[in-house]
Amino acid sequence: MFEPLSVPIDKLGLINVPVRIKPASDFTGPVEFAADGIHIALTGEVVAEADILLNTCTIGPFRTSLTTDHSGALIGAPFAGTDPANLTGKLVGNEDAVPRANRTWKCPILIADLFDAITGLPSPAGQSWLTFDSSLTLTPAAATTLRG
Repeated sequence: MFEPLSVPIDKLGLINVPVRIKPASDFTGPVEFAADGIHIALTGEVVAEADILLNTCTIGPFRTSLTTDHSGALIGAPFAGTDPANLTGKLVGNEDAVPRANRTWKCPILIADLFDAITGLPSPAGQSWLTFDSSLTLTPAAATTLRG
């Protein structure tokens, strides 16, 4: 589960829509150990839920990629720290398209269209972005391997 976030819907950022992003599949990808930390590139599906005007609109599921390296215009940070059992890093994603809100009984057409209009959905690849300051806790065996 990702931390909830707020999406600004006005140019000044004064009005925000609460959004929750939930994994819809496992995230998989390579993990590389390097001198500057652990580099990760993960791909999986997510579903976003947004609360607007007493309705809950769902976006997705859609495929997203997160990395500690470069993604479009964003730069992440490898997982690193002084204690190999508790590492911190930054995951970023800036290369995925985001579909329009699903029209459902929880998100009627007028509400979904309003949400899409104020958030710019659907959004082509490279127009939306995700950043997560993250922590990684390794098992004792993995931490020993990393120290080794």
